[in-house]
Amino acid sequence: MDACEYVDAFFFFLVKEFDIPLPSSVTKDGVGGRIINGKKGPLLDFDDVVNFHGSFLAWKIGESTSSSDLVDLLTWQVGELHCIGFTDDNPAYGIDRIESFMPGIKVLDLRKLCRAVVSPIAIATDKKIHQASVFLPMPEQLAKAMSIVPSKDELVFGPGGGICFKFVQDGSEFLALSLRNFYDFEIGSVLSALTEIGVNEVDFEYAHFLSFVFTHGQYLDISRERLSHPEELENRLDVKEVFSCTLEDIASVYEDLRVFELSQASVSSLFAVLCHLAARFKTARSPFVPFEIIDVSRRLLLLQNAPYENIYLSLSASHWKHAFIEIYRVVEGLYYFGWMHGVKQTFGGTDTEYDLYLKLQDQLSWKYKERASIAKLFEVVPRSVLAAHDPVGIKSLSGRFEKQTDTAVMNRFSHLIYSIRNSNVHQGESEDGPPIEVSADCWPKLTYCLFLIVEHLYSVHQAGMPPPPTESPLVF
Repeated sequence: MDACEYVDAFFFFLVKEFDIPLPSSVTKDGVGGRIINGKKGPLLDFDDVVNFHGSFLAWKIGESTSSSDLVDLLTWQVGELHCIGFTDDNPAYGIDRIESFMPGIKVLDLRKLCRAVVSPIAIATDKKIHQASVFLPMPEQLAKAMSIVPSKDELVFGPGGGICFKFVQDGSEFLALSLRNFYDFEIGSVLSALTEIGVNEVDFEYAHFLSFVFTHGQYLDISRERLSHPEELENRLDVKEVFSCTLEDIASVYEDLRVFELSQASVSSLFAVLCHLAARFKTARSPFVPFEIIDVSRRLLLLQNAPYENIYLSLSASHWKHAFIEIYRVVEGLYYFGWMHGVKQTFGGTDTEYDLYLKLQDQLSWKYKERASIAKLFEVVPRSVLAAHDPVGIKSLSGRFEKQTDTAVMNRFSHLIYSIRNSNVHQGESEDGPPIEVSADCWPKLTYCLFLIVEHLYSVHQAGMPPPPTESPLVF
């Protein structure tokens, strides 16, 4: 990183594109005293203009240079500590506007980071913080934080609001998990459960805290214990309008956030990890999910290519309708299977049902019809799979089965499930006619039936199931 010899061009760029105010030391009289009345109007020497704005420094950045290399220039020292801060009257510089029409520009605003760190404290204590300074234990922690690449797209919340996401550090992939959802007495068991699947805890560093707050600050909060005693929090940190505190003390009052390495994990999907926790701990799932569904979920997690995302979203849903719809989406993703299973049985070959589906879709632009496809899919599932909750015995569906043969029951059940799905996804009247009224006690039974069907298809016909979705790589 080399200093540029000529900076005039950078000066013109900055004053033109950014909203850069003059320093408070520059007065109207001071500027007026430097203006020269020329023949063609007032003139101001260029050097005076530069001096009024203050010093601008520019460096030539190489390909290997990251914004973290500039951290020391953006912090100030108090004794041996480096400090970041903000005040209410800090100029915005028009950064948001510049970023919107110059997406390639990289901006490192440590004032924004400081606000993100302090904001939950101000909210929890109901205090207005007009100026803040946060002292860092080691300046390299800030530089290290800038090198961490959190995922901004795949962000999942637990039933209690705890956040979970993946990130990359030093070329390796990690998982960040808030333990807000769990009771203190459970945490040891939670960590052991993660270790069993190769998700191993590593040391949580201040660099992690800074990076996570900067990227996902609006989703991180003060710990519940501190939130329930705001006066103690205020006294502990001495919260006031002009606030200063060490990063160690601030981080200590936040919710418990842990970091896990995924290099040795038997599952790398974020949803797979959350599924394993939801299947083990009641606090990691919705409280209304019955044990029968949890039991099926645990068996599903032993299978390859299990639909982790839909399983987790069903187990953590806030209403039975949502739990039903999420596991139905797995069935929806298998609409092709009944047709392709018939083709494979007729013609043989080494292609799986999913491979056949892709070929027909690519070469013949083949598309299935949904209602006929779910009926064809349910033909592959024996009625005995649903013995625990036979469809005929579900109260909300009683009287809707004209014939009692296994084939007829499964066919009729497929149409009823499809109608229930439509009436809960689409607004107003659907082509199926009046919606089927499902009572509160029947939603768990219907959802359980779908879990059993998914388990049968993924265990008996595993080779023909779709592969797990490919995760988007985290990029630097």
